[in-house]
Amino acid sequence: MTKQFTTIDGRNTVTRLSRWITIRTNYNANKANSLYHYVTDENGYRTHHDEYDPTGGTYLDYFRFGGRTYAIEQFISLGSMWVGDRPHQFIDTDGEISSVHAVDFDGDLYDPLYIEVDDYGERVRVYQVGRV
Repeated sequence: MTKQFTTIDGRNTVTRLSRWITIRTNYNANKANSLYHYVTDENGYRTHHDEYDPTGGTYLDYFRFGGRTYAIEQFISLGSMWVGDRPHQFIDTDGEISSVHAVDFDGDLYDPLYIEVDDYGERVRVYQVGRV
């Protein structure tokens, strides 16, 4: 189900690896969860913050792809202070502009996964990005 596009600026190829995948939420993630590092408390503090307090509940937004589970928090926005690159825009099959705008910072360093999040923040599509 892969589809390849060239970015509007002509510098990169964007290969879609998935259809829309629903983002799920675990409302009671605990230390046994492999993605526990990405868990937040009711105030948005993560497990490594001094203010983290799980007594009011914990939350973990995630999706499954390719037999693996990914936390939304492990994807860093392109154009942020951590990733200088800007979102990769391309003309999708429907003729509209789409953007791949976050990269997996915990995955493969040399061939990371990228995601596109839908307008409502409820679904993602997974991509790989390469040079033309």
